[in-house]
Amino acid sequence: MSGLAPEQIESDVEKILRHVYDTISRGEFEPWRAGLHDPPGRWLLGMEMVNIREASEQFWDIWKPDGERPIDRQEIDDLEIQVTAITPTMAYALCTSPDRRWYFVNGEVDRASTAETWVFVMTEAGWKLHSGQSAIFPIED
Repeated sequence: MSGLAPEQIESDVEKILRHVYDTISRGEFEPWRAGLHDPPGRWLLGMEMVNIREASEQFWDIWKPDGERPIDRQEIDDLEIQVTAITPTMAYALCTSPDRRWYFVNGEVDRASTAETWVFVMTEAGWKLHSGQSAIFPIED
């Protein structure tokens, strides 16, 4: 069990999330994949409840360099992350961006405002992302 103070838990989880969002912005998904809890939890993605690991792998299959829709990078404006330690072994994070852009290799750009919540749990290997929810609100050009 973690003996860390709530402020330390919140700081540690925020650092993990900032790193994950930063690497995702560069089209690197390995830190996200490596940070998933095993067994995986659920992800409320829009109106669909999915396995967080399976859904992550599906995104990777589509967005990887030889996937159906390879992604070059993302830009996440004004990313705000708020983390709350719930217990010594669980933390809740809220992440928002008013303008998130996905740049695809073919030149297409998708834009959306996003709000995501994530539940992290402490394991023997450190903090792992267990489950979450993503609300994606498309922005029309």
